[in-house]
Amino acid sequence: MKLRTLQGWALLINAAVGLIDIAHIFNGGNIPLFIMDEVLALLFIFGLPAIGELQPKTGHLGQVGLWCLGIAAGIAFVVMLVFHFSTAEVNTLIPLSSAIFFLVGSVVVGWVTIRAHVFTAAIGWLLIGGGILNLVSGLQPVGLVTTILGVMSVVATSAAFAGYGWIIIRRPLQRQDMPEVTADQHA
Repeated sequence: MKLRTLQGWALLINAAVGLIDIAHIFNGGNIPLFIMDEVLALLFIFGLPAIGELQPKTGHLGQVGLWCLGIAAGIAFVVMLVFHFSTAEVNTLIPLSSAIFFLVGSVVVGWVTIRAHVFTAAIGWLLIGGGILNLVSGLQPVGLVTTILGVMSVVATSAAFAGYGWIIIRRPLQRQDMPEVTADQHA
């Protein structure tokens, strides 16, 4: 199995776990949320390079967007570790910086996805919408509106990641991806 296929599966699993994460909100906390959040971040970071690999013509702008998404996930991963396994306080600017990186990365990668025509344009729009909703929900005071916006963000980004993952897995090997077969290997 190719690395790119594993990365596609990582994005698909990330999407599924993200939707399970929503169920956690409504089931009274029976699922160990901290484990799911760390798994989500790691799967996302692992799967990101495959998006760029299938959209190489997006250039530096696409790479900057992917880096922003990776930085956002890395910050979120560290914040969650500190929050769950330490008594240290986390300054609110640190999660905000993650949300801002995620917004910038979502808008950039979503836009280049729409323009590149490698993935379905709807995936790009879902990623953009999820990034915007993620930041807006984090800026709202805790309450029903925050929960609704947060759920909408997770649904949108999970749908986008599932779309990326599914297309990455289903995309046939391109000519440049295939290993060169020599006459010696046929014998």
